Amino acid sequence: MRFNEYRSAQINGSAAPGYSADQATAALEDVFKQNMPREMGFDYSGMSYQEQKAREGVPASAIFGLSLLFVFLILAALYESWSLPFSVLLSTPVAIFGAFGILWLRRVLLSIFLPPYMSKSRMMFTRKSGWSCSSA
Repeated sequence: MRFNEYRSAQINGSAAPGYSADQATAALEDVFKQNMPREMGFDYSGMSYQEQKAREGVPASAIFGLSLLFVFLILAALYESWSLPFSVLLSTPVAIFGAFGILWLRRVLLSIFLPPYMSKSRMMFTRKSGWSCSSA
């Protein structure tokens, strides 16, 4: 059998109950490194290959940058302007930080009189961030 133009042997396996696929591949790699000569290598195909590629991941900065670009383009199409989306994108973080500041101040002031479970902080934060995005 050949794989990537090399002679190869196919190994099929699955994780035992209670173990994840990541743990199973890590165990397989450890056993391979301990028992096989250094000249031999291994590679993945099919679903295991896709899992290895997904494990490498995409940097969070790239995802954040692309999301800002798409939001900007959608807002530019919505407002039919290239300059107005900047004000929306720049005002939203200010509103979110303001909401966090108010929540912190409210928690400090209300903790004197009320126990922490009686605060409606999540609902207030969701409302404030929704208002800041919709009123722009």
